[in-house]
Amino acid sequence: MNIPPYNKQYGDRDSPSKIIPTATATDSDNRMNMSSYPEFLEEPENFIPFRMTLLLEKLLENRPEEQARGLRHLHRMLADRFHLEFHEKLLHLRDLFIPIDPDRDTRAEPILSPEEHKRKGEEVIREIQSLLISCNFTDMTDEQINQCLTLQPLSGLKVEVDRLKFDPFQISYRGCEQYVPSPNRWTRVKNWLLEKLPVLRKLSSLKNRRPFKKYFSRPKKKFLRLKKVFLLLRPKEGQDQTVILKLYRDVPVENLKIIIPDASIKITIFDSVKIGATVGCGLIASALKLALAAALSWVVLLIFLFTFISSVLKGLAGFINSKTKHIGNCSQELLYQNLSNNIGTISALVTMAEEQEVKETFLAYVELLDHPDRWYTAKEMDSEIEAWLGTLDPNDEYKSIDFEEHDALRKLKEKALVEVRQDDDGQERYRAVDLAAALQRLTTAWTRYTTDGTFGYSENQAGQETRP
Repeated sequence: MNIPPYNKQYGDRDSPSKIIPTATATDSDNRMNMSSYPEFLEEPENFIPFRMTLLLEKLLENRPEEQARGLRHLHRMLADRFHLEFHEKLLHLRDLFIPIDPDRDTRAEPILSPEEHKRKGEEVIREIQSLLISCNFTDMTDEQINQCLTLQPLSGLKVEVDRLKFDPFQISYRGCEQYVPSPNRWTRVKNWLLEKLPVLRKLSSLKNRRPFKKYFSRPKKKFLRLKKVFLLLRPKEGQDQTVILKLYRDVPVENLKIIIPDASIKITIFDSVKIGATVGCGLIASALKLALAAALSWVVLLIFLFTFISSVLKGLAGFINSKTKHIGNCSQELLYQNLSNNIGTISALVTMAEEQEVKETFLAYVELLDHPDRWYTAKEMDSEIEAWLGTLDPNDEYKSIDFEEHDALRKLKEKALVEVRQDDDGQERYRAVDLAAALQRLTTAWTRYTTDGTFGYSENQAGQETRP
């Protein structure tokens, strides 16, 4: 089965980029449509968006009972081993981050100098970036970040982000899907009228008929949201330069700038003019009444003066309430989409990385095990696994999956679960060890861990075992 090649020019961690520090969205033409969507978001996913339980059930279908039982045992041993390895990594990251964590509640922490605080932060950043690779997050380049930040938010707010306040300024994402946004007030009114008035439904259906279709048709809009968004920021100003870690879910691409700390949120010019016009008309009417009352009597003047002052206060209160309502809706959305901050984000990333590592390793081993007489290249194994993963969700035609074959093979070699040979041209080929030998090697590794605290497996031990 042929899989289309994956273009990895987007999301490359080492790709050059142009730094554009400030992104402001004021033009309504930047609203999301088919032509303005960031193209890199349509590239295949490089993570496996299926539960391990589902993958295990699909992989064990129609297998002999003995082999299925052995594979379940193998999966459990792999999962336990990865869990222990990532638990040690979590403890290491917590020890690194807690001294610079602004949310810590522990006592007797060492007081760090500004230089030590900066050095500790840089070490945390390096460890987090390595962890993001295991989680299969994709880092946005500066050009891609600016492309997303210049889009107009769906909330109608004017949002400005000054990227020069942070160094580094990193946004990573994992998973991207289409969605249908909540209808606005006008759309709800229109749908209600179409439901209540059959005549309007007939008139509305005319736009889909020839020759009216070409006059009423509009470019189809599509909306994307990022399933997981990770922010790594460190403010330039301040003595401590605290590292900020945040994790969000289901963030619309056009609302990406709203989740960035210290973003400036304002009402758009259109909304300001609309509110100002309402207030201004009320004040003009009150001023005319006040002038007329002044010509009649001072008692009437006092009455209309009180009315005029009330109109001014009511207009100002309406403007402030409208602005507060917009910002309140934005804050409520952020509260719903926020998953974790700082030390909680580290724990969430470790859990994601552990799950992805188990999936990749187990899938690669089962694929090689099912063809014991064949030596696979990395590319051949990658194509087979991607084709099989594509059969799990045949109705989802938007995103394909890019399996990380080299990372999976690296983990299999580290755990001595694969045999390697080289062709005459120097290309490596791989074949899985049989299931009994794999279980024995994992058991030996666990025994070694109980004695010296390492999972080491020597090459001599691997060479002494023969393939049946």
